[in-house]
Amino acid sequence: MQALWQVAQFREERYVATELARVLPHTKLLSLALLPVVETMIASGAWRDYCDGISGNTLAPLLHRWPADIKPVLRDWSRGSDLWLRRASFLCQSGLKGVDFDAPLFYETLLPSIGSSPHAALFARQFFIRKGIGWALRERSYAVPDEVIAFCDEHAAQLAPLTVREALKAIHRRQAKSPVD
Repeated sequence: MQALWQVAQFREERYVATELARVLPHTKLLSLALLPVVETMIASGAWRDYCDGISGNTLAPLLHRWPADIKPVLRDWSRGSDLWLRRASFLCQSGLKGVDFDAPLFYETLLPSIGSSPHAALFARQFFIRKGIGWALRERSYAVPDEVIAFCDEHAAQLAPLTVREALKAIHRRQAKSPVD
């Protein structure tokens, strides 16, 4: 992964590097030793497509296999100065379901980017953070719509309209399709 990422001359070569973690037999090579590589790829890729792909394809399986080791890293990333690592800290759980999903960790990684501190305020204005939070909340809304609505209500003053619109999009679609009582 790392070697291909480093020598890549075209975006498509980097896409291949991000996909390697999903393809057998490479999934067997996933280990905690890859975490620094993942961090470097997310930070140096510095764009949505890389961040989101790596978050879902590599970071999520690492979190699933080694939660005690990965959770503190995600918490650190969520409070750090790198926009893409912040985004990865909460997006990595988007594809996880059931017992694999850690709701307290999810919200704990969202909150530093929507809070009222000057550092959080800086990130709250970043399009890719606002949109990413909305997407992550929308994914969560499929499982627990009331929880997402309550989160959006509780933090309404701190969430951008874009974030709320994305978060509630699936809920509003389902409500529009359901018959009126």
